Amino acid sequence: MKFRGRNIKSNREVELVFKNLSCAPRVVFNILRSKMLIDYKVFSDGFSFLPSTVVWEITSRCNLRCKMCWLWGENGIGKDFVKDELDIEGIKKIIDDLSSFKPIVYITGGEPFIRKDMMEIIDYIKDKGMICTLTTNGTLIDDKLAKSLSDKLDVISFSLDGTKEIHNEIRGKGVFEKCVRGIKAVLKERKSFPIIKINTTLSDLNYDSISKMVLLADELGVDEIQFQHLWFLDEKYADAHKKVIKKIFGITTKGIDGYILGTSKINIDILYNEILKIKNLETNVNISFYPDINTREELKRYYTDLSFHFRDRCVNPWFSATIRSNGDVTPCPDYYIPEYVIGNLKNNFFSKIWNSEQAKKFRLTLREKGYFPGCIRCCGLFG
Repeated sequence: MKFRGRNIKSNREVELVFKNLSCAPRVVFNILRSKMLIDYKVFSDGFSFLPSTVVWEITSRCNLRCKMCWLWGENGIGKDFVKDELDIEGIKKIIDDLSSFKPIVYITGGEPFIRKDMMEIIDYIKDKGMICTLTTNGTLIDDKLAKSLSDKLDVISFSLDGTKEIHNEIRGKGVFEKCVRGIKAVLKERKSFPIIKINTTLSDLNYDSISKMVLLADELGVDEIQFQHLWFLDEKYADAHKKVIKKIFGITTKGIDGYILGTSKINIDILYNEILKIKNLETNVNISFYPDINTREELKRYYTDLSFHFRDRCVNPWFSATIRSNGDVTPCPDYYIPEYVIGNLKNNFFSKIWNSEQAKKFRLTLREKGYFPGCIRCCGLFG
């Protein structure tokens, strides 16, 4: 679905490549391999070239308890999650390792800035010539931190789910004000970078007023707003997922329970009308929806029929991986099987882990199955 507004995304991406010229050859190669699915199609044994992106859950700790969060939300599994975070020396060792093939590093949490050494980590990633992006709830960013981020961090994405009343209902009292303060601080201090985005996750609490978020984003002066349709499951799909993973890999997965969320309160007609309203807004902000659902019927099926999806296979584990806060590496970048660990970076190199027997087994199984039951609303089947 095409949206009006300033066509800044492609221009800013070009600027980003020029800012990180040492990454350019690798970026071009990764674009070609992902478009042509070279790794997926050519290597029959599950081998893959080193990943184009690494999602790094730098901490599982968070200062918020957002309702729909798979980790710390109402059905979240945060209390059972990784506690023994890597120290700064362990993190720098991993960054040294990653710098040999220069993936784009996506820093997530938890809340990354809950770590007091987060700026030191960003500085070290950038000193090694890698593109670095970060997702934050924005509540811990003050003027001093914002100044440090200017022209260092490449992209910063603020999680903002609604105007004041709605966002505070979802994420907690006073969180909207703190997040907006953080956005304004980064905007004030930045020169050319970071690119500043707002990410809005749709839910039954905000779907009927998302057009107001575009107006807010425009007023603040951010570069982009992305609306993310809810990732969700019901108990039937979650149970089926657990059984399949247990049978194939012999492990018990609890992480999938964090995605059991209700969508019955979402009125499809109202949501579709909000999307149409956004489509026709005159704005200076780049707008995107993820996944990009184009018709009312597709929108209805997305939220009411879990058998509906756009693709019959996921190829993400050929191109991306997740590093957990304790150094564990998992082949699924979206946490649907967080218990399946292919190695730990405390005592091994990423290149060895990436094509280990556990990693290749996962890819071969995924190639055979296409996807697992719990993956049905993951971006890997819609992106």
